[in-house]
Amino acid sequence: MSTTATAVRAAVPAYLGSDFADAAPGHRFYLYLEAWDSKWQKPKDKQPALETLARLNPGDRQRMEALAARQQFLAGEAETQAPGCVFSLPACSVAPFTTGLGIEHPLENGFAFLAPYGLPYLPGSSVKGVLRQAARELGDEDGGFERADRDWTRGDIHALFGHDGATDGEYGNAGRSRGALIFWDVLPVLPKDAALQWEVMTPHHGPYYKDASGGTAPHDNGAPVPINFLTVPARSGFRFHVQCDQALLRERAAHLLEGEAWQAVLRELFVHAFEWLGFGAKTSVGYGEMSVDTDTLERERAAREAQRREAEKRSKREAMPAGERLAAELLEGRTDESQPVYKFLLEQLDAGCVPEVNAADFARVVLESLEQRRSELKRISNKKKRQKRLEELAHDEARLRAMMEE
Repeated sequence: MSTTATAVRAAVPAYLGSDFADAAPGHRFYLYLEAWDSKWQKPKDKQPALETLARLNPGDRQRMEALAARQQFLAGEAETQAPGCVFSLPACSVAPFTTGLGIEHPLENGFAFLAPYGLPYLPGSSVKGVLRQAARELGDEDGGFERADRDWTRGDIHALFGHDGATDGEYGNAGRSRGALIFWDVLPVLPKDAALQWEVMTPHHGPYYKDASGGTAPHDNGAPVPINFLTVPARSGFRFHVQCDQALLRERAAHLLEGEAWQAVLRELFVHAFEWLGFGAKTSVGYGEMSVDTDTLERERAAREAQRREAEKRSKREAMPAGERLAAELLEGRTDESQPVYKFLLEQLDAGCVPEVNAADFARVVLESLEQRRSELKRISNKKKRQKRLEELAHDEARLRAMMEE
């Protein structure tokens, strides 16, 4: 329990105790909010509550990273079941991010925490709304963002995002329908050692906003009252996942599945949203601005390429005869790169590392590398040295051919 000149406490039963320092930030912000005095009134000094609510515990960071990793795993599993069904985009916040300010809270402004974890998140429905607005702006022929070379239509947007059945100039009479895209919640990962941050807004027309009757006009002699609201700091990582119902999209706009065209549309919408719209609340004053995390994209691209090459290598190796496959596996464990390949493989053969049933195939691989070595030795300028090496090679060749004939 926090202590200042006036002690504050949480509005919970006594059997729950009074120490909630280890609770998740969302739980401390709502369930265990320590912001009430002995008469169950909000104290005038809110600073003690503000200081404790922004803190992140080590366990909070672990859960934050674990949830993001679980989403990444589930996206990979979905891709395995239906290749090309998940669009994934890493991003980094350029400015502080906030969301859920309209949620009622004793400290004036709420914040969106994901239950039951009590960690910040951006609802998938909000992501969908921002991208739908991006599509609206890019598709507006009278707007400033219209692109003559864009290769999607409003019908494609309806197929991806759905349609409410309204008949107007923007949507047309398309009928009520569900979109093929499923937007996952986004779980930010804060920079190392960072915490949530408090920002301040200062309304200058309090009496005007509070007068529900509308009898008070806005004027400039009102007393501005600073109001705190919670934010996720800049440079936090965000991972957007969008899953596609391929069967539904095939019914509505099959051409968007060709070459994963629907992902190209989403990428264009995200770029526009990052540059012009932002995510979360208070985007009109710069909050929620993000950019594509190109470093992470490049690392993931390189990892996928390495996995592809490894899969090709495994596939080729599985198709090899057992002796050739064993030779390839032994070569991967070779530590002395200066030793000729054929010499290394011959040593493995002499050391009994090759089962007798595979010896003939193995000897064939050694013989092929021996021929490569012979070509190298023929380039030696010293005639005496060259001749000696070639004689040794001929002796080894005779041994190998004998093994192949057995």
